[in-house]
Amino acid sequence: MQFNEFSSHFVEIVSSLLEPLSEVAHAIQEESDSEPEVLEDLYNSFLVIGICMCGADSRLNIAEAEVLSNLEQLFPDKSYTSPEIMHTALGNQSAEQWESMDSLARLKPRPLRFLEVYDNAYGTDLADALRHLYLAFAVIMANADGTFQEDESDFLEELKNVLYESDCSTSSSEDVIPPESLQIAGRPVEDALIELDGLVGLAPVKLEVGNLVNLLKVNGIRKERGLPVLQASNHLVFYGNPGTGKTTIARLVAEIYKGLEVLTKGHLIETDRSGLVAGYLGQTAIKVKEVVESALGGVLFIDEAYTLSQEGNDSYGKEAIDTLLKLMEDHRHDLVVIVAGYPRKMAAFLESNPGLQSRFNRHLDFPDYSPLELQLVFEGMIKNAGLVLSGKAAAKSMQIFTSALNSKDESFGNGRFARNLFDSSVAKQANRLITLSHIDDEALRTLKVADIKAPDRSILPLALAANC
Repeated sequence: MQFNEFSSHFVEIVSSLLEPLSEVAHAIQEESDSEPEVLEDLYNSFLVIGICMCGADSRLNIAEAEVLSNLEQLFPDKSYTSPEIMHTALGNQSAEQWESMDSLARLKPRPLRFLEVYDNAYGTDLADALRHLYLAFAVIMANADGTFQEDESDFLEELKNVLYESDCSTSSSEDVIPPESLQIAGRPVEDALIELDGLVGLAPVKLEVGNLVNLLKVNGIRKERGLPVLQASNHLVFYGNPGTGKTTIARLVAEIYKGLEVLTKGHLIETDRSGLVAGYLGQTAIKVKEVVESALGGVLFIDEAYTLSQEGNDSYGKEAIDTLLKLMEDHRHDLVVIVAGYPRKMAAFLESNPGLQSRFNRHLDFPDYSPLELQLVFEGMIKNAGLVLSGKAAAKSMQIFTSALNSKDESFGNGRFARNLFDSSVAKQANRLITLSHIDDEALRTLKVADIKAPDRSILPLALAANC
């Protein structure tokens, strides 16, 4: 049976997700005495997807009810409900109940949002594994009765849009938690350094972070022994093109600073010009102060910081910079600011204000990825999602990365390009699987050459678009 072939894959992936799901749930419910119901949330999210895949008549047939009964058996706290009872119970739902279930299926599942928070905090890709499971289960439900209806195809397309939607502000629920408001418990410094070392590429960045850690450790020893502490700014400049890992490294630096007691909280607040500059003078200072206050105890990461110092009479950007510099001095003992952006533009930004030059004297250069490094990033995403690449598929993805890099410009997305290729390939695989009469475990796991679809042509260099 198709579901039996899916179940071992399901158990393997879910078991790897329970700990991070619980960690986020505990962080959110830290004021509550009750244990978070992680497994119940997971079960309910799959149940909603399964029911809503059943067809336009809002009724299940007995084959679909059997799949939902088997779904229960994958959760240890569930008692067995026979397909007949499941079929009868769901068949007695009112039209309003079906409509409510349908509405829930169009919201991003809470377990997925929790994993996105975890990924955002730790730079992992766990959410992708759950996305794949949701899609695989939806495909199994669609094939349960041996027929594939048009409305099931439409729902699968809607489900993919929901699962891969990056902005979860439309996935309204009482517990949608913005990543910056969730503070995951800090890890030992060595664990953060191990994760850093495991990242693809970034050799000069790893070297500089290692040097920074050594200096901070030595300063800690000097302080313990009553010796003068070597003065050095903890604020950083990240030079690099888009998608080169700057935000991921900023999160790790925040953890390292927390572990070395440079910061008291170690969280990361991300912002850019739009988050700092208001529509008219006077309000910008207030806006900057609010953002800085939210970052106290952690790292304020300002992406595309050079936009604060635009050519011409940019009094708004100047006000933001002046206010930021003052607040950095006021809170110098428990605030670190990292500014990031294109190398050429960031150099001009720092030269625009002597105060910036004096506070940001440690620079980290983020090189573009090579084709092989992009391939490794891509394969890491695939592995985390419980998938494997066929040999021909790996050759095709490598060709896509090589072509893209040969015709790249300053705006090339690097790791984001790999992410876009992964998303488009997973979507292509789901469209292929839904047409099969039988889906075995190998089919669920394998991305074939036909699934490797380059990102939308509108965002590709012309030379690559012509070859895809």
